[in-house]
Amino acid sequence: MQTTIGNSQTLLGLADFSTQATKAGFVGAGVPSALAKPWADGDGVYRPSDDGVPCDSPVISRLCASVMVQREMVTMPIMRGIADACRRYRPFVGQRVALSHVMVPNTLPLILSLLQGGARLVVSNCFPPALSKEVLALLRTAGVSVELSYPLVAQAADFVLDCGGSLAGQHKAKGVVEVTRTGYHKYKSYADETVIVNIDDSLTKYIEDFFGTSTALIRALNYYLGSAREYLGSRTVAVVGFGKVGRGIASQLKHKARHVVVLDVSEEAVKIARRLGFEAVLISKDVFSNTTGLKSADIVISCTGHKGAIGASFDKKGIENKLLINMGAEDEFGDQYSSSEIFHSKETAINFNLNPPTENMYIDAILAAQIEGLYYLINHKLAPGLHLLPRSSDRAIVDRFCGIHQVSFSTLRDYFEGIG
Repeated sequence: MQTTIGNSQTLLGLADFSTQATKAGFVGAGVPSALAKPWADGDGVYRPSDDGVPCDSPVISRLCASVMVQREMVTMPIMRGIADACRRYRPFVGQRVALSHVMVPNTLPLILSLLQGGARLVVSNCFPPALSKEVLALLRTAGVSVELSYPLVAQAADFVLDCGGSLAGQHKAKGVVEVTRTGYHKYKSYADETVIVNIDDSLTKYIEDFFGTSTALIRALNYYLGSAREYLGSRTVAVVGFGKVGRGIASQLKHKARHVVVLDVSEEAVKIARRLGFEAVLISKDVFSNTTGLKSADIVISCTGHKGAIGASFDKKGIENKLLINMGAEDEFGDQYSSSEIFHSKETAINFNLNPPTENMYIDAILAAQIEGLYYLINHKLAPGLHLLPRSSDRAIVDRFCGIHQVSFSTLRDYFEGIG
């Protein structure tokens, strides 16, 4: 068991933001000599030792020299701070870590930070359809350990960083950090025997879910339909699920669609939606009554966080000939619906077809939360069960995000009563 470095409770607290761009090595396209050392002799393949990957290893040098990595790091100032702290303090030396994430370019800063922190890392892909061949080729060429078989990747680690619960049930790890609501539901059944840090209930997750995912939906509609504003302006949209994602989407659509209807199983969520000026319908056990709430909608967007929720709560005949969009991490429509009936993506959120699925300014914060969760796991003797990201880490990320991007939390306070 390690202790916190310099009594710092957060990795961001160890970062030197005044010189982080130089220290972390990502100013423009240049790579400073401290990171761009000549590659070592041999085949250059990373084979984790007990001490983890050295900071000046060929693996890190190759990643830092990659234009793809540099491009992502330049647009992620919070992760540059994390990378700086990892490189200087090496908080994960000797720790066996499995990372299962969407293997797209904006996951590269997380991979680099873990390696710079000394982790004995194996990387997997949590969503096969979104796998970037370019990223996979870069990781393998650089010598990063990549394993696409979930059982094998899970067995190679003591700590798991997961997205969507892809490694749930594969291996009993010492600790897990999960970032999604879908993954939270999957790991919850293992809480009696595993330490689980739940990022989905953090303040930081609001940044991705409320702001990032709603913006990603508009990007997806622009990509597929040409102009989201023109398409939505003459149509009524039903948003099923009024949690973090649903509220963000409703807030985006409020001034773009002709009309927005909100549906949720929670009386409190329906009450909040009505206070905010939305037409709102309480979902009951009566599927035919629920379907009436969708009658006026031209578009139905599912963001409940539950697999098969639409099929279980609504009569399919009542929502035929509508544009059906999934914004959940899994198939929220269910077996009653074919892939051709769901707009471009049935198995997961439509924005997962974009590159990046969510813009870097929002992903920056959530990647930082995930690695802070790992820092918390390693440095504290936690009992099995569900744990929140420590408030010190959570607030540090949120404050840094708001300061960098001049974002106010006032909008979130309107949509979420009692939010810190």
